[in-house]
Amino acid sequence: MVGIKECDTKKYNEAFETILHETFEGEQLRVQERRKSSINILDYLGYVDFNYSDDKIFTLPPKLISIPCAKGLKALLIGGRDEKMINEMIVYCSKSNNTISISFKKQSENNLRMLIPDSISFETNNKREFENLSNHFQIEFDDWYILKLKNFLPTLSQYEQFTISKGNSESWEKFGLEKKVFRKESLKFELVNGYDKEYSLTECRPSYIPEFALWINQSYYTIDKNWGKYLFINNCSEKVRGYGQGNFFAKPVEIFCNANNLAIPASLPLPKLFSRIILQLSGEAPEFRQMNLKGKNVWYNVYRNIPSLFTENFFRFILNMNIETTTQAI
Repeated sequence: MVGIKECDTKKYNEAFETILHETFEGEQLRVQERRKSSINILDYLGYVDFNYSDDKIFTLPPKLISIPCAKGLKALLIGGRDEKMINEMIVYCSKSNNTISISFKKQSENNLRMLIPDSISFETNNKREFENLSNHFQIEFDDWYILKLKNFLPTLSQYEQFTISKGNSESWEKFGLEKKVFRKESLKFELVNGYDKEYSLTECRPSYIPEFALWINQSYYTIDKNWGKYLFINNCSEKVRGYGQGNFFAKPVEIFCNANNLAIPASLPLPKLFSRIILQLSGEAPEFRQMNLKGKNVWYNVYRNIPSLFTENFFRFILNMNIETTTQAI
């Protein structure tokens, strides 16, 4: 990817399968599912830009971005990088008289089988060291990158208003197409006999690509699937009072945190830009684990090294949602 800069999904899939079988011994299961997930994760981590509509994958240039750190200053290396650059960075840091250090964090075993590279970060006590590093290797250093992404992210209520402002559409009901309705109990789209058109999220397939829509006050609005799930979850969840007069948050009891670890149901994926911000806080892809956090076994995506204060505020003020704190290991 670093060498060719651009390809389509067909070429990516061929390369993925070749490298996967050469790197890992034995039979590889769910290859199609893995290679599809790998493109999305590489996109969220800031290595590539995947343009789904044009079927193009572009390798992004290397970049250094500031990320939260318990002490000192920390920066994450995103974008395409090759072995030569990394080796030169190791040498650079080793000659810095301990003013800047480099560290590598391997991905989980499952994410390694999706060919997700190590997370590479730098630590120092002086921001100028990041600037010197970026100048030496002629790459960009962006101290405000995460906050810039956050500024592009609408709140849940803003997204709902945007959806309504685009205007409603005619539903496919008169054509008799099979439709599914998203249910909070299972967090899945299921076939049902009837549903509430005052506020429901539905799925139907008028073509090969499914169409997702919110029914709001008897009107049909097409919507991004992930944003639609969170809008629906918030609408039907218990509300709890927040700080300040008239400030309420949804309490869906679905998302859990413990220290700097965050568990989100795999069937409730975050919207794309939200995922980019969360993943680029650590440079680590989430772990896929089954856990019992609310009385039943559920598959979760577990995110590591996410500052708890950042996470709590993010969910409250972007998704208008309280997340649950658990003492159970995540």
